[in-house]
Amino acid sequence: MIYITGDTHGELETFKLGSKFFPEGKKLTKNDYVIIVGDFGLVFNQEFTPNEIHWLKWLKTKSWTTLFIDGNHENFDRLFSDEFPIVPMFGDEVKKIYDDIYYLQRGRVYTIEGKTFFTMGGAPSIDKAYRIEGVSWWPQEEPSYTEWNNALTKAKEVRRVDYVLTHDCPSFIYDELIYDGIIRDKQKNSVSKGLKELYYTLEFDKWFFGHFHNDRIYGKFRLLYDEIVKL
Repeated sequence: MIYITGDTHGELETFKLGSKFFPEGKKLTKNDYVIIVGDFGLVFNQEFTPNEIHWLKWLKTKSWTTLFIDGNHENFDRLFSDEFPIVPMFGDEVKKIYDDIYYLQRGRVYTIEGKTFFTMGGAPSIDKAYRIEGVSWWPQEEPSYTEWNNALTKAKEVRRVDYVLTHDCPSFIYDELIYDGIIRDKQKNSVSKGLKELYYTLEFDKWFFGHFHNDRIYGKFRLLYDEIVKL
């Protein structure tokens, strides 16, 4: 089985993945997966803190395997470095963060339980003015030109997947978010524009995204935060 949820920001048991909030987790095995669509939050500091190690070990003890894409609140200097080994998995390559915890990289297509997933993390931090570059925010939060080019090339090659997993969303979904009062205005955003191009390039059944700390359904698009959705 596969479950998908939104931003965890490292607040796991108290936030959503403890037995109180996710009782289904007790019935899962390591061949089942929980996917977090960005802002995982446990690769954030300059090195693993005791608190992060505590929660990584806690996740390891859970019955499922944890997967995540990157959001905007990750330590990209570490996530994109050689600190974490690349291992073959799901028909492509992932990064092993800890036992039974894996990072799904940008612009990849993974086959999990017979379903195909296109993954494209990243989003702009609207609060970067209050953060410190290289300490609490990183320029790599927004995909580079090369990453976008590779992602769109991959999308053109595969043409169709079952699911798309992103942290941000295509720019036209911002109109819906404004209407629902989730955001105030549509700011210039290279990520949402890139995802709009991806939308017109790739066919899919459903698209899951996070970032906006809310839960909504917009046709084939689903914004996730508190909810844990079973596919």
